[in-house]
Amino acid sequence: MARKKKDKKKKGETPSFNVDDIMADVSNILSKKFGSKIKKEVSVPIKDFISTGNPLVDWSLGKGLPLGKIIEIWGEEGTGKSTLAYQILGKVYKKGGIIVLFDTENSFDPIRGKQFGVGNIILENPETVEEAFDMLHHTIENLKDRGFGVVVWDSLAATPTEADIKGNAGIGSKARVVSDRLQKILKGLEQSNLSLIIINQARSKIDTGFSARFGGQRITAPSARALRHDAIIRAHMKVVGKIKVDNYIVGHVVEFTPEKNKIAPPFRSVRLHLLFKSGFSLRNTIIENAIQLGVIKRHGAYYDYNDIRYQGKTAIIKEISKEDLKSLVKEVIKALEEVYENVWEKITTENV
Repeated sequence: MARKKKDKKKKGETPSFNVDDIMADVSNILSKKFGSKIKKEVSVPIKDFISTGNPLVDWSLGKGLPLGKIIEIWGEEGTGKSTLAYQILGKVYKKGGIIVLFDTENSFDPIRGKQFGVGNIILENPETVEEAFDMLHHTIENLKDRGFGVVVWDSLAATPTEADIKGNAGIGSKARVVSDRLQKILKGLEQSNLSLIIINQARSKIDTGFSARFGGQRITAPSARALRHDAIIRAHMKVVGKIKVDNYIVGHVVEFTPEKNKIAPPFRSVRLHLLFKSGFSLRNTIIENAIQLGVIKRHGAYYDYNDIRYQGKTAIIKEISKEDLKSLVKEVIKALEEVYENVWEKITTENV
């Protein structure tokens, strides 16, 4: 009796399997074993976004501030972290959202808050990290299905733990508390329309290595490792220049950089103008970026835009109309998009 020869597959030939059938079998097995934990349809994790009040910051973040998520803003002193947070609170309040501030630094000024549009605010002064998380838990529970809002914690670095107060804190005690408590509130945040902005103050890390011998510093944020995993956006703010008028320093040029971003590509940096008296100036920021990107043409001491010539930067900042400023915003964002698109095209063509 003749034996049937086995069909030998050619070397390198891919076996023909139906991927959908395999996935269906695996899904059925897992569903029977673990029940409702298996999701057959992927749901959108972010319900909505809120504008920060600055279109360049919104572009840098991707679509603005995501609801139901954790955002960390960190940096050294004088970078405008609290000012940006207050301006976001004011914007959310104008949109009809609930605003909460955990002011552990006891630095909130109601008069300055009104200047940024902060009206009816829930202001709390938690004494410990544990108390702040307890307050946050109750806020989340009471806000479910009752609108949207933002909680700003200013700041994590200035909030001691219970162990710190008792004097028996060990190394990494705050990091452990933050890590444990963050895990407990993540689900509640996702189910609500509440965003949590945690402000963190940068600290110099003791370094005995190469950088220390040459006068370098390692900058880090307290409990940053716990936040790095749970925050959907982690933005760094850094002073990159001074704003001077008649030899007086009246503000800072601040670089805003999302170092981690799960919504849009990270490291889409934008430069903002922080004026000490009035906060972040949208007008100054847009015009400065427009000049750098070539949207506003510079000819020596003169600046041209929309068939109008301005004598000096001060003149264009003061005299430009609201209509032209709105047009500038769109053109600046378009120019920024083109810059990044050109970078990606270069990567594609060079096959990096």
